[in-house]
Amino acid sequence: MRRRRTKRFPREAASVALARTWLAEQLAQLIPAPLDDLLDDAVLGLSELATNAVEHGAGQYFRVACTVNNERLTIETLDGGRSRPLPAVRGLPATTNENGRGLVIVDHISGGDWECDARPAGLMRVRFHLKLVGHIDPRHSPPAPPAAARHGRY
Repeated sequence: MRRRRTKRFPREAASVALARTWLAEQLAQLIPAPLDDLLDDAVLGLSELATNAVEHGAGQYFRVACTVNNERLTIETLDGGRSRPLPAVRGLPATTNENGRGLVIVDHISGGDWECDARPAGLMRVRFHLKLVGHIDPRHSPPAPPAAARHGRY
C-alpha cells in the first residue's frame, strides 16, 4: 500500500529545521515502530536536500514529500531548481571547504539509491530511497502467516 505525505515550505534557511521536524512527525504516523537509524537517515538526508533547495533552488517555496511504498521509503524535495546541470556526486570536497558534502551524504545513506531530474515548469526534483526491511522493530511488526499459508496450502 502506498502512503504519501507532502508539505510546502518557504524557501528560507529556517525552513530546513521545520522540514526535519515535519518529516519525523510524518514517519511516526506512517511507519510502525521505525528503528532510530531509519529515522536518523531519513531526517539527515532530508536536511541535505532541503538545504540544497534553499541555497540553490529558485522560487518562494520548496515542497517535501515522503512516500512509504511496500518495503521502501522515498524522501524528495521539489523546487524552482535553477541549478543546471543536474547535481551529481563528484567525490568529497577539499577538507577546507564548508560546503559540498550534501549529496555525498545522501549517496552514502541511500546506498546510491537516489536521483535528480528536471520536471515540467522548470522544477527540480531530488529524491532518495531507504529500505524499510530491517529498519522496523520486529516486536511491532504484524505476525508472519503460518508456514502452510506462505506455501499456498490454505
